[in-house]
Amino acid sequence: MENFQLIFGIIVLILIGFVIYKNAFNFYRISNLPKDKVKFDIIRPLFKKIAKGEIPESSLLIKYAFDSKTREITYQLLKEYNRIDLFPKEYNTIEKGAETNLVNWLDFPGDLEKVPDEIEHIEKINIDNNGNRLYYHTYKFKVYEPSYVAKCGWMIGIVGPYSDISVPYEKPQVISSRFVKSKYEEITPKDEVLWAHNNIYLKN
Repeated sequence: MENFQLIFGIIVLILIGFVIYKNAFNFYRISNLPKDKVKFDIIRPLFKKIAKGEIPESSLLIKYAFDSKTREITYQLLKEYNRIDLFPKEYNTIEKGAETNLVNWLDFPGDLEKVPDEIEHIEKINIDNNGNRLYYHTYKFKVYEPSYVAKCGWMIGIVGPYSDISVPYEKPQVISSRFVKSKYEEITPKDEVLWAHNNIYLKN
């Protein structure tokens, strides 16, 4: 009986050790992957189903489309396999595409290097470009401590320009944030759009 308990205890310890090792290995592996690969790793369950020609559960599609971190790569995956029809319609808009573009840009090394903890759409702002109507989507976002910009509170980010013939998830020419406070604390969304349009878009 004692031998059985000893063997059983050893087996339990081995299993616990394996679980700890596996979790530690996964953490190390993910922490050393480029951010795009980390995001792909997150949607791997979806990829496996699509690659096999299976139709994923709607809950899985909504989960990845809802999350602004994985929305863009989910769209790209479905487009690659000619299954855009599976992408949730409520997220297949220019506004939602612009939001995920901004979030992924902010997360990119050299910029904010972090996904915003909160993000909200402010408004669509029209621009007259030599008689052609263009527009930008503006967002406010914030990050929590210990980020160095947490003290700024809500900040402005803009994406565009788009036109009447633009389609969801097309690559915008301008994704910008100067990490300034939003609304009328320091600068208005329209002021920020005008600055980006004149100093980034028109100079490209």
